[in-house]
Amino acid sequence: MNSKSCTKLFLGDLEVDETKIFFARNKEVSKVDVIGTVVRLHDCESLQKFDIDDGTGIIQCVKFHADDSEDECSSVDEEDASSDEDALEELKDILIKPLPPLELGDLVNIRGYLNVYKEQPQIIAYTLRRVSDSNEEWFRIMEIDAKLRASETSASSAKKSIRGQRV
Repeated sequence: MNSKSCTKLFLGDLEVDETKIFFARNKEVSKVDVIGTVVRLHDCESLQKFDIDDGTGIIQCVKFHADDSEDECSSVDEEDASSDEDALEELKDILIKPLPPLELGDLVNIRGYLNVYKEQPQIIAYTLRRVSDSNEEWFRIMEIDAKLRASETSASSAKKSIRGQRV
């Protein structure tokens, strides 16, 4: 599995072991891509907490608010700093539009890292967006289901070929 990609899965397939490593269908996962409905909200100053339900399970999600005081791109020369900062701020205004506050019942697509906090699994989101077309949710369900069927088919054919070699 590519460690940089997110695993699309159903929350009901997630399991965590005693060492706080997550598994989905016996495969280790650390980053997930989930579509679900917001069923609980709790907004703080530095983060937004909410629970999502994908029909197979519920998980707490955390999205930290962008910190405007710290800029990761701050390694420029002093003489170019003001023009570069102005250009960067203009680009941020164009590209980074804050997500309007979530509401109960919103359908969202969240990508993030799996974590355990206070003995409960959670997703630390780095991407959060509202899903405006409910067909996207159905497409995701069919996509995951097709992937599961394909892996079951390949596993069963591998077992058959192993049995055939033993005879």
